[in-house]
Amino acid sequence: LLEPVPLIADTEFHDAGRRHRLVHAPGRGPLATWVLQAYLAGGWEAQYAFTVEPFEPPDFEVINWHIATNPRSPFARRLYVQRLTPDAHLLLDGDRVTETRADDVGPGRVRVSIEERRLTGEAETRRVLAEDFGIDAPEGLRLTR
Repeated sequence: LLEPVPLIADTEFHDAGRRHRLVHAPGRGPLATWVLQAYLAGGWEAQYAFTVEPFEPPDFEVINWHIATNPRSPFARRLYVQRLTPDAHLLLDGDRVTETRADDVGPGRVRVSIEERRLTGEAETRRVLAEDFGIDAPEGLRLTR
């Protein structure tokens, strides 16, 4: 997402050619649970859920540490990088790069194009990280498995 999301239930909004909406879902706590959905392949799919409960900086630190170090976390087992630009969403997931673009094809009409490619090794992975994501990985850090 490139723009702020309106905190309004069941209202579709468009961002970079993609369709999203927020809906309420059953939750376990006293606060309403919101689910961000994306319209993909002809149907709405949940992307993530949240509440409006306040979070303090230490809360984020603990969550980030857990996600980065837990052996069951997908982020600790493979390279996973995303970048949003005004023109595209870039995703590097392991050895797969996906570029999603929204192309304006006329008044109120957008076509979404998706390009996917596999990286062939360490050198190409380092080049893509540097050129496409603006990340210079430290020498000695192994990026591929």
